[in-house]
Amino acid sequence: SLSLDDENKMMMNKGCFEAIINSMMTHVSHKDLQKEACKILYNVSTVSENRFIIPSEDCIQAIVGAMYEHIIHADVQEEACKALCNLTFNQENRNSITYHGGIGVIITAMKKHISCAELQEEACRTLCNLSINDPDKITRSKRGSFQVVAGSMKKRRSETAIEMETCIALAKLIERFPDIKIAITSEGGIQAIVDAMKEHAAHAGVQKEA
Repeated sequence: SLSLDDENKMMMNKGCFEAIINSMMTHVSHKDLQKEACKILYNVSTVSENRFIIPSEDCIQAIVGAMYEHIIHADVQEEACKALCNLTFNQENRNSITYHGGIGVIITAMKKHISCAELQEEACRTLCNLSINDPDKITRSKRGSFQVVAGSMKKRRSETAIEMETCIALAKLIERFPDIKIAITSEGGIQAIVDAMKEHAAHAGVQKEA
């Protein structure tokens, strides 16, 4: 993909992004196109300057739409989460992701693909970023977010990167929603965190976030 080249990333303009987004919206059912488009949007949005010229509202709608349309395909979900994560740099985009159902579809993807380590990591990272969103807009999803994050910890105890992301995500959820502590106990979150600490006793990053 040409989007992997640093020089090409810098040459992207609004027209390029509009063409990609239009293609995604026109060919929603084309799984490979959606995956590659999300991959391109992720690659080019690693350049901070590009994030400000991407038509964020349409882009987010297209990415979330791809996730809903191809919920059974873990590879599409992973690339979409990576692209969304790069767009969570400001409050407006976080609001838009929430408004278009991004939180719900991320949680659904995590539940459907619990054995996919890469997807779990990217999804947890995105939820972590979204957890600093406006409390009123995320409240209805907070318990579902916790349940699936805790479930990911239980299933992927040997994956250090995922343990770090899930610990961070749990910390963000608790920070924003103190009442979720009750859910943490009832859903086995404490045990999941303890197990993560035992599994990665030598990993300072996991111990810190846990």
